[in-house]
Amino acid sequence: MNMSQYQMEAAGTAQYPVEHQLLYTALGIAGESGEYLEKLYKYARTNGKGAPVDVAGPVYDFIDAAKQLEILKKSIRNDGFEPGIRIVVPREEDALKAAHELGDLLWYVSQAAKNLGFTLGEIAAMNLEKLRSRRERGVVKGAGDNR
Repeated sequence: MNMSQYQMEAAGTAQYPVEHQLLYTALGIAGESGEYLEKLYKYARTNGKGAPVDVAGPVYDFIDAAKQLEILKKSIRNDGFEPGIRIVVPREEDALKAAHELGDLLWYVSQAAKNLGFTLGEIAAMNLEKLRSRRERGVVKGAGDNR
């Protein structure tokens, strides 16, 4: 699957206030990064075998901060919470700077996928399948991995 196809199909599942589209997606990136790290952290804590291993505290601090950002994101989407900041579509040069940062994020996502044994196309296809299933069951706006 190519990334343009993924982007078009994924857009069909987007459910967030247009006036907060940039803030909402930025919060989502931070929150999902924390969830990804938490999955790896839990695995590392048990050494993959259920035996607890001590892992540095700052990692958990980031995970906790990411969870707070996820709560804020969901409040904007589900409760109409007004975050007190409105980020408008930036000027072209600022949009380009932000796009470069998204490129850096994409690099990390591609390497993480490779390190887990997946291609970006496989990750995209898995994500769309999950989103389709959630849409069919009416739980796109829900919470948790297993909805």
